[in-house]
Amino acid sequence: MAHTRENPSDPAAAIEAEQDDFFGDAGPLFAGPVRHVAETLEKAKGRGRPKGAANKRTTAMRDTILAMGFRHPALNLAALANASPDELARELGCEKAEAMGFIVKANVELMPYMESKRPVEVHVEERSLGVLVVGEMPSQAVADGVFSLTGEIAEVEEEQ
Repeated sequence: MAHTRENPSDPAAAIEAEQDDFFGDAGPLFAGPVRHVAETLEKAKGRGRPKGAANKRTTAMRDTILAMGFRHPALNLAALANASPDELARELGCEKAEAMGFIVKANVELMPYMESKRPVEVHVEERSLGVLVVGEMPSQAVADGVFSLTGEIAEVEEEQ
């Protein structure tokens, strides 16, 4: 017979009824003094821009600059990277070596847009480790200081 308030005779049923009452009255996760946590989480939902989305101010500034007739900085770098060192030195009023330095820097800046970086090569050094045996194990000694733990010794053919 199950435990009820009218029939408190079954102790196991009494414990089950208490547990039902304990968990049945549980409210939402953030009830009571921590309700502000749920409200903060609810307010924060949907805020900010999604991952990978462009910043609106940056996009607006770029569009304004390009609409004013300015060239994209990448085009300026490309023109500098492709310039003749003699003409650039003459135009800037500097030495040919200094002009060549500007050209090299422009090429370095543009390189990631022209060629992707090669994957990093990983070299794995293979090492064989010994076996540590704790306790006593029967073994057979064979030539060159090799021991067989199983008692079976097999010859290994070497590849040529």
